[in-house]
Amino acid sequence: AVVSTQSTGENKPDNQIHRGDTPHDSTGVQDTVGVICIDQRDNVACAMSSGGSVYKYSGRLGQCCVHGAGSYSTANLGIVTTGNGEQIINKLLSVTLAHQLPTLSNPLQLLESCFEREEKGRMCGVLMVERSGGGMVTVHAQHTLVNMTIGFRSSKMEHPKIQVIRKESPVFLESVPL
Repeated sequence: AVVSTQSTGENKPDNQIHRGDTPHDSTGVQDTVGVICIDQRDNVACAMSSGGSVYKYSGRLGQCCVHGAGSYSTANLGIVTTGNGEQIINKLLSVTLAHQLPTLSNPLQLLESCFEREEKGRMCGVLMVERSGGGMVTVHAQHTLVNMTIGFRSSKMEHPKIQVIRKESPVFLESVPL
């Protein structure tokens, strides 16, 4: 891996960067990065990394470490999550969404189907990529956060698309050629 450092303005191999050289974010904001890939052989894979949680207990593991909670993939679907790790783990959110998606009449209410109506403090987001046939995929994102940023690109797109999904309109759904 190659990482660009602001302190030197040059690229260095990852194993040559001293982690103490990077200034820490004083706001306490720590984000999750999730990636879903469909390769040339139509294999679906997911990976994610969490920035952790502010004021976490020592030894706490988040949803990234729990299969079916933070990420999940099938032959046609990849799912990654972000948000409150404890809620996501308790609900095994990714695998729950994967099983509920085919049964919902309105996939725009997918996240709502995982929570009790009176449940407080729902803080999560989900990004899904589903093969929909005919050389197309559906990119689907929903969240209960202040905002969530997604980006995607297929081999048929000239440029990647970046989308900030705001709380006022927390659902994104788009079909994209694979």
